[in-house]
Amino acid sequence: MQIKNKSILIFIPLFLFLFNADAAIFLSKTTQLQEQTSIGTNEIIKEGQKKESKVSKKDKKANKEKEGKVDKFATLGFISSIVGFVSFFFLPLLGFVLLPVGIGFSIAGLFNTAKNKTRGKGLAIAGLSIGSAGILLILIAIIIALAFFASF
Repeated sequence: MQIKNKSILIFIPLFLFLFNADAAIFLSKTTQLQEQTSIGTNEIIKEGQKKESKVSKKDKKANKEKEGKVDKFATLGFISSIVGFVSFFFLPLLGFVLLPVGIGFSIAGLFNTAKNKTRGKGLAIAGLSIGSAGILLILIAIIIALAFFASF
């Protein structure tokens, strides 16, 4: 299997660079928007429209404890994605098992961090991206293997 026009391979890194630059621009815009909304709410509170929430000391302690803990699903998703990605090169069958498990745990970790206000969102996102990259690598390897064996 040969590519007739190899100049098209130049556009792959360019596409990846533009995709990442677009994502970085999107992230900076969302953080600016969040800062603007937080500034606006602070001004409203300063104007005398204070809304005091009556939260007991127990609730405050519970929230602080939740903020300090890292979600277990996010951690398990990250670890299983890393192990699955690395083991794909040495023990491919283990990679076939651990990568989808890592994606599942990472998705569960994302939902739990949003629901319970715990830490670990970054771990869940990293596990999800590593697991997805591993699945993509597996699919590419299968396609290359099928193309190689079909040429015989």
